[in-house]
Amino acid sequence: MYETKDKITKFVYFFGEGISEGNPEHKHILGGKGSSLVSMSKAGLPVPPGFIISIEACRYYYENNKKWPKGLEEDIKTYIGRLERVTGKKFGKGKNPLLVSVRSGAERSMPGMMDTILNCGLNPEIEREVSDKSQFWFVYGQFVQQFAEIVARISTAPFEEIARERNKYKDPEKTITLKYIELYEKETGEKFPLDPLELLFKCINAVFESWNNERARVYRKAHGLEKLGGTAVTIQEMFNSEVSGITFTGNPVSGDINEMIIESNYGLGESVVSGNVTPDRFVVDRSTMRIKEKSLGNKFYTMTALGQSLSVKDPYAPSLTDGQIMELV
Repeated sequence: MYETKDKITKFVYFFGEGISEGNPEHKHILGGKGSSLVSMSKAGLPVPPGFIISIEACRYYYENNKKWPKGLEEDIKTYIGRLERVTGKKFGKGKNPLLVSVRSGAERSMPGMMDTILNCGLNPEIEREVSDKSQFWFVYGQFVQQFAEIVARISTAPFEEIARERNKYKDPEKTITLKYIELYEKETGEKFPLDPLELLFKCINAVFESWNNERARVYRKAHGLEKLGGTAVTIQEMFNSEVSGITFTGNPVSGDINEMIIESNYGLGESVVSGNVTPDRFVVDRSTMRIKEKSLGNKFYTMTALGQSLSVKDPYAPSLTDGQIMELV
């Protein structure tokens, strides 16, 4: 909460497990993504719990020399505590830790223009608790790279150069991740953050910052969205997924409302929405409920959640079966 002479402004809204704060019609407060999550949660759908930092907080950030509203930090700590109670997990601690995604979400859709960070809360202390050390270091390495690129604005190229040396190392996942951390510390002159809350606060700032990156500004100008006030930030519990993707209820290219489009890849959905892969693409005819087209993509890259198998999926096989496709439509 932030109190002024005239009003009390609420900046954080919880959703999930039968609890939904905020009005899903208020996209100008919750953002499009946040509004949808609140709406689905109110409808009783199985939505992983989380909370939304409002667009008003982002507006305040830019109007006050990139400072947070009074009380926002304490609110976030409180809401992380609520998430811990709802999930039965500890944030960034234990064998099965609470990890979160940190996502942008403006009032109007701006696909791919702003930033997302996954698996926030990961830190080396967790390695002691988990049985699959290699899987931990693989996922932690993905987080370190994403954090470095988005929060510290370090180029992708040096990380790719390090990863190309994989075959030289006896323990490649751990060695590569430690080299990523060395790179971060060399480029920033700072130690890589280990405290889960410090990581979260930096990720939130990075999403606020992504509102004003060049591609977002160009997109808003091109689509007449200059009057939008900022982005909400959605913090949501991470969960494992074998396959993720996007379903379009109409063809977004041709405008044909009789076609449903599904794009998918193995693992977490960020690989699809970030453009890091060419996903599988399935076209379903609404009138006949028949799959009329299948186009297999380049599925050699996946993003993974902690505890998810590292077994290699066949990149040449469809990521969804016909039965799964029909379940979605």
